[in-house]
Amino acid sequence: MKRCKVALIGLGRWGSAYADVLAQLHHAELVGISDLDKNNIKILGSKLGTRSYLNYKEMLDKEKPEAVFVCTADWEHLGPCLEIIERDMHLFVEKPLAMNLSDGKKIVEAANSKKIKFTVGHILRFDPRYYKVYELVKNGELGRILHIFCRRNDLITTPKHYHRKTDPIFQLAIHDIDIIRWLGGKISRVYSEPLNILLKELGTIDGISVLMKLESGATAIIESIWVLPESRGKSTARLEVTCSKGVAFVDDYDRKITVYDTQGVVYPDTIMKPNVWGKVTGVLKEELSLFLDCIINDEPPIVSGEDALESIEIALAVKQSSETGEIVKIN
Repeated sequence: MKRCKVALIGLGRWGSAYADVLAQLHHAELVGISDLDKNNIKILGSKLGTRSYLNYKEMLDKEKPEAVFVCTADWEHLGPCLEIIERDMHLFVEKPLAMNLSDGKKIVEAANSKKIKFTVGHILRFDPRYYKVYELVKNGELGRILHIFCRRNDLITTPKHYHRKTDPIFQLAIHDIDIIRWLGGKISRVYSEPLNILLKELGTIDGISVLMKLESGATAIIESIWVLPESRGKSTARLEVTCSKGVAFVDDYDRKITVYDTQGVVYPDTIMKPNVWGKVTGVLKEELSLFLDCIINDEPPIVSGEDALESIEIALAVKQSSETGEIVKIN
């Protein structure tokens, strides 16, 4: 089987997981990794047997990968993405595509002007549980969608990593915005209320509650907070899809395993990126592997740039409503 030369930019929490997966995929050859943390890239480069770079442009020019995965901070996607596209390299960028429509449009327009494969990492579309709900809806087995409810909550330790740069809308709710659009179609208007009590000093909100109206006539609700006590031990998420012929539920982070140790309760990941016999498996592996399949087999990616742009538009409308207290209509 053909192997695709790949490189990775950004080695934070998710970027490091990407590196582990890409180093193990049988149809990928990880030729380089880049990050601003000199010690981190040396350690990871040695572990994975690949070359490491502080300057991603140097990596792109020397290694000449066919595809590049971007896992930099959400607000730092534009520069690397445009450099990759300019070199006619296939591009995978972690969600959200950008923090504003201007940057997002620049990336999508540049990618569309080239003959490259381009996608954004809305990972839940590759989760077999979410995909099964999608399949049931699209096949008509559940009937018409009436209402979608999404809850996605994270620990209070999470916002402390971001230094005022982002919020629970772009970190958490963006997942559910994409899922609602994927399952239910276009969103016509949104109204949201922020929770703003505990994290004022960090320059962000505690959470967001959103009410949506879809063009189909269905409604949707999103609840996203990131102030769960650290003792909770894990993030939580839930999807409920109520239809005319049935209801579907997904408990996203019900990991089925609970471990009690001297530090408290531990919930090992058995879904997104679990490690089995030294290999990273799970949903992340499927997502990255399917993108490489698209490159090798010349097929369109599952998540398009236009998909990602529309989710950004909705996220910004949610943010606008939370700041003005008004309903925001989507054009």
